[in-house]
Amino acid sequence: MNKILLEVMNKIKDEGFDVYVVGGFVRDYALNISSLDFDLATNATPQDLINMWNSNIISNNYGSVVLKYKKEKFEITTFRKDIKYQNNRFPVIEYTDSIDNDILRRDFTINTLYMDINGKIHDKLGGLDDLKNKILRMVGNPHERINEDALRILRAIRFATIYDLKIDKELYNAIKELAFLTKNLSYDRKKNELDKIFTSKNLKYGIELLKEFKLDKYLEIDLTNIVIVNDLLIMWLQVDKNNVYPMKKHFKEQIKKVKELLKKDVLNPINLYNYGLFISLATGIIKGIKVSDINGAYAKLPIVSKSDIKIDAKTICKVLDIKPSDQVGLIFSDITEEILNGHLLNNRDDITNYILNKYKKNN
Repeated sequence: MNKILLEVMNKIKDEGFDVYVVGGFVRDYALNISSLDFDLATNATPQDLINMWNSNIISNNYGSVVLKYKKEKFEITTFRKDIKYQNNRFPVIEYTDSIDNDILRRDFTINTLYMDINGKIHDKLGGLDDLKNKILRMVGNPHERINEDALRILRAIRFATIYDLKIDKELYNAIKELAFLTKNLSYDRKKNELDKIFTSKNLKYGIELLKEFKLDKYLEIDLTNIVIVNDLLIMWLQVDKNNVYPMKKHFKEQIKKVKELLKKDVLNPINLYNYGLFISLATGIIKGIKVSDINGAYAKLPIVSKSDIKIDAKTICKVLDIKPSDQVGLIFSDITEEILNGHLLNNRDDITNYILNKYKKNN
């Protein structure tokens, strides 16, 4: 077991509380997958944990605290049970003293595994067998559990995709019947799950499941004629046709550039220069252009940035005896295009002669 994780567990144990590792770390440990996803469950309350760790607690929300200890983060949640759910999403909970009650509120059997301080995995609901048999099975009645929280539909697709699991028949039927509930989920929640599906190495299977359950309709994404590629930008560019999902500013800018380049010739030297290799590759993949062709064309460019050009604005002004103005920018653009098109060598003398011949007589 991770040394720092063990230190945190021992601290809680020494204070007289039970504590277990839960969630992704245990699931991945059982699959021999390395993980730093440290989630702990305990009968200590958030206030107990605050008293133990003081300033090391960096967050305290909904009965869970986030502890930062020796550069690692731990989400520590008090044992709880769900009393009821509101609006197919939000649970009303109460604390409990038993982890046996706590695991019953978890969504899938593979997520009910927990590990004690000695590194022993406890499995009360058959999660290990389901992992071995590659089955995704819900804890309790799937119809009831999905009606409680519709996000469990997308979580099912995500876990099935990432771990290549077959969805249990009862869960399969429940998702088929209740798929429409995903329409009411927030775009942030939906995007978070879709991001994990779109970045999975098993993405093709995930797309097949989304189509099979007709979730594309309720998620407002277009899965027809898409190029399946493990690149988040390219996937979102293809599926979010109506731009309804929240994106970070730089991501939006990249999507805008790809959409522009889709209407142009990707292999044109000027376009390769203006949009850069990343945007050109992303666009090319969608258009069915070989990556090797784009890389090859980009490698042949005589310049890839303004700084590569063997003259600067100050020199242009001096050569033409003009003051800094918008005209200098236009001259720079002209020089850039001539170099990229192979009509002008990128050296100081040739560029100087070019601008003297073309622009000096006009001043």
